[in-house]
Amino acid sequence: MSGKIMMALDRLEADTLWSKGRLKEALKVYTRLLSSSPHMTLNTKLNLEARVRLLQGELDNPAPEDSGQAIDMAIKRLQYTLAEDQSIQDLRKGVRNFIDSARFADALENIKELIRQNAADEFCVSAAAECITKLHPIEDIPVAVDLLLVESFHNPEKAALFKMMLAKKMETKGYADQSRMLLHHEDRFISY
Repeated sequence: MSGKIMMALDRLEADTLWSKGRLKEALKVYTRLLSSSPHMTLNTKLNLEARVRLLQGELDNPAPEDSGQAIDMAIKRLQYTLAEDQSIQDLRKGVRNFIDSARFADALENIKELIRQNAADEFCVSAAAECITKLHPIEDIPVAVDLLLVESFHNPEKAALFKMMLAKKMETKGYADQSRMLLHHEDRFISY
């Protein structure tokens, strides 16, 4: 738990440095976070990598110093990135709330959006497994999963990987029959 707190403090420090125009220092903090936190979520990793790319681009192509436009642009980009973080957090919170109130179809819609925003992680797999098993009889599980994958993924390899993780999660949650049904279904998502 203390690792998560330290990571949040480091991100806050980097965000503050960036907003003050201290780009090199912010870049060092973001880079250190990426290298020192190997178990972060995919969403967090992608977010940090995006910030590093933005900062590197600004350092490689500095704007004229006579105006404060460079700092203003950096602040706007940071605010946009933070807004994306918030929308993902809101989607995750919505998934939890929908599952808690047994609104599994609504939870799946949020899960699809999280996948489209490249924010799929262990939480999404677990929530999708729960929703699909609650919504569909065993024989309909493969079709329901295919539909989820078609509506969420553009990359068939990522879809196939998500399907495998989903089947494993179903089994660990006690839905062995659903997992077997899903694994024995002809796979539409094969990577060649």
